[in-house]
Amino acid sequence: MHQLLAIDTGIAVRSVGYIAVACLCASIALTQSDGRPHPPLLSQWRFWMAIAAVLLSLALVRELRVTHIIGGPVRDFAHEHDLYEKRRPIQLLAVLVIAAGGVVAAAISAWYLRAYRWWELFTTLGVLYVLSFLAIRAVSLHNIDTVLFRSSIAGVHVGVLLEFAGILFVGGVAFGAFVDVRRGAAKRGDAASSPAAAK
Repeated sequence: MHQLLAIDTGIAVRSVGYIAVACLCASIALTQSDGRPHPPLLSQWRFWMAIAAVLLSLALVRELRVTHIIGGPVRDFAHEHDLYEKRRPIQLLAVLVIAAGGVVAAAISAWYLRAYRWWELFTTLGVLYVLSFLAIRAVSLHNIDTVLFRSSIAGVHVGVLLEFAGILFVGGVAFGAFVDVRRGAAKRGDAASSPAAAK
């Protein structure tokens, strides 16, 4: 258990990334609304707080290495029931289901958010990408692990780069949203305090 909870620099850095982007999303939620329309049931506060909660959860999962903790009992169960040697087809099916689910969720999100601001859609797509990637990684199919964590670019594992790409994408979109919302709220405040509005 001590080894499972030992500090891993790579995991720690990614967790910090999740936490930093989550804080940015929370700050957008707490910023005065710019008055523009939002999707039904998704106010500015609800949307960004939900994104922040998901990212904080991913950081916690990363730091506690939940997939490793769960994986042990699952492997033991597979060994006890003679399923371990047959795991490849099951893992492949799981990967296909996760990938298909991610594509369907992305398509539904694109349709639902099509009439609203671009950053709501792209933030959702970025989070779906990260969730799908981590879910596929958790399935731990040997061929996928070989590509993700035995191949590297400039000394960095491909899997780490792909996860960082998702974090940076969501963070970049969130930063753009933060600037946009702050600018819109400021304009709205200036309009409300102008002499013409006072009359």
